[in-house]
Amino acid sequence: MGFAVEIRNLEKRYGDLLVLKNLSLEIEKGSIFGIVGPDGSGKSTLLKTICGLLNFEKGEIRILGKNLKEDFNLIKKRIGYLSQEFSLYEDLTVDENIEFFGKIYRIKDWKERREKILEFTNLTPFRKRLAEKLSGGMKKKLALACTLIHEPEIFILDEPTLGIDPVSRMEIWKIIFQLSEKGLTIILSTSYIDEAERCNKIAIIYNGEILYSGEPDFVKKMKRRVLNLTLKEPLKAFDFLKSKISEDIVISGDRIKIITENLEETKRRVEKILGENHIKIHDIQINPLSLEDYLVSILSERKGEGNN
Repeated sequence: MGFAVEIRNLEKRYGDLLVLKNLSLEIEKGSIFGIVGPDGSGKSTLLKTICGLLNFEKGEIRILGKNLKEDFNLIKKRIGYLSQEFSLYEDLTVDENIEFFGKIYRIKDWKERREKILEFTNLTPFRKRLAEKLSGGMKKKLALACTLIHEPEIFILDEPTLGIDPVSRMEIWKIIFQLSEKGLTIILSTSYIDEAERCNKIAIIYNGEILYSGEPDFVKKMKRRVLNLTLKEPLKAFDFLKSKISEDIVISGDRIKIITENLEETKRRVEKILGENHIKIHDIQINPLSLEDYLVSILSERKGEGNN
C-alpha cells in the first residue's frame, strides 16, 4: 500500500531548545495512526511540522511520496488539519461556516459537498443553528466538517476529543472509523490510552523522542505482568521497595503497581520486605500489562534518568 508519511531524522528547534530529536516515522496509507504522549511531549509540534506549518532544521519529511519543503503547494491541498485551537465563526450558522471554508478552498461544488458532509456528521438537523449555540461536541463535529470540505487524503487531528463529553467522544471516533473505511489516512494525537488502543499503529513520544512505534497491543505480547498492591501506608512502602528491588514501581493513591517478568520471585521478595518493615498488605492482584501501565512505567523511568 505504501506510506502516506515518511519522516527521516527530523529535528525541530524553538531557539536553542531542541523539541524534536532525530525523529523517524513511517505511516502507512489508509491507517489510523496515533501519536501518544503526555502534555508537552512534542505531539502538537510534530503534527504542525508534518502539515508544513512549522519549519524544521534537519531531516526530511515526505508526504504521499513528495518532499514537504520542495512540493508544499501541491501537498497542502491533500492534507486536512484540525488543530486544538480550530476557530469557528460563532456568529455564522453551521451552513455558513462550511460555506466559508468551501470558498476559502475555492471548491466549485461546495454546496453538494456540504450536503454530504452534513449528513455524514449528523449535523443536518442543526444546519441553521449559530455556531455559538452548539455544544462542545457539536462544535468539534462542525470543525471536522469544515476541515473535510476539500476532501483531503490525509486527515491530521490534534487531540480531537480533548475537553468533550464521553458521548461526543464516541461520535467523533465513529466519524474517524468511517473516514478510515473510505481510505483516508488518519493521524491523530491523544493522551487517552483507550484511544491509542483503537489505532492501527501508534508512536509513543516523550520529550521530543520516539520511545516506541508499532502496534498498540505490543504490550500483550510481553512476558511482564503487573503486581497490584493495596496498602495502608503506600508512601512508606514505596520508599522501602524502591530502594530494595529493581523492577518498575508506580504509586497511585493507596495502590502500588510493580511491573515484573519474574512474578512469583518478585511477589515473594515484596512480601518479605514489607513484612520486615511491618507494612500490612490489604490486597494483592495480578494483572496483564496494559498499554497504560507500560507508558506510565517508561515515562517514570525516563524522568528518573533525567534527575540523575
